Amino acid sequence: MRKLSNLFMLSVLCFALSAFAQGGGARERKCPDARQAEVFTASRLTQDSSFWFPTSIVVSPLRVSRVKSGWFSNDVKRITISKVSSVQITSHFLLADVRIESAGGEPLIIQGLSNADAKRIDHLIALYQQDEGCRLMDRASR
Repeated sequence: MRKLSNLFMLSVLCFALSAFAQGGGARERKCPDARQAEVFTASRLTQDSSFWFPTSIVVSPLRVSRVKSGWFSNDVKRITISKVSSVQITSHFLLADVRIESAGGEPLIIQGLSNADAKRIDHLIALYQQDEGCRLMDRASR
């Protein structure tokens, strides 16, 4: 009987630990409007991208990042959402080029995205900038 009780306690402990490791722990708290970053990867066949390490762009509520990977290095350029001044999309037959300009500094240029991804990037940046403006207005009114 005692062995059964110990086995039961061990299984409950293992279940609790696995639930905590998967994010079900009591300490984890998320904001109701927290969003995940979206990653868009360029075609491997463009001249800007490498066949083995394609260029990708990461759009999050805080920043836009362009990541160029290599065998031994990464080249990451970031622009905060509040500093993005314009997004220019040049659509071709199959692929599109996206140029994200900042209020001072070098623009982020990524070639070889699908047209749908380019439109999604433009939409996300506009949405996140609108949310940023709403948050600033809320802070100012307090």
